[in-house]
Formats: sequence, structure tokens, C-alpha cells
Amino acid sequence: MGVDRLTSLEILYAKITLVFITIIIGSKRIMSILIRKKILLLIEIYFFCLYYLQEGMMVFGMPRKDSK
Repeated sequence: MGVDRLTSLEILYAKITLVFITIIIGSKRIMSILIRKKILLLIEIYFFCLYYLQEGMMVFGMPRKDSK
């Protein structure tokens, strides 16, 4: 069951990231507006949080083999 839950979290993470990247890269207007409004900092924080969550799932979701 734990593996299924982790897999669904990874799929959710991938979907959110793909949508977010598509919105930014797909529209130069949106990108320039974000730069003007200094929202790029928020985007960096967003990706940092996603990376941190992913690493957290790796560490806490899977048992370490070398921790005998």
C-alpha cells in the first residue's frame, strides 16, 4: 500500500510541475508579466518546496538499505 501511495504522490507532483512549466514556457507574455511583477522569486520558492517535498518522500517513504 505504501508503494501505491508514493507512486500517486509522484504522479501528482509530475502533473503539477508539467502544468506549471507549460504555462511559463508556453507564454512569453506571462513570463514578461511575472518578471515585471517580481513573481519569479515566488516561482523559485515554489520549485524549491516541490524539490524539498520530493526529497522528503524519498527519505521518509522508502527504507534505506544502508541503515542496518
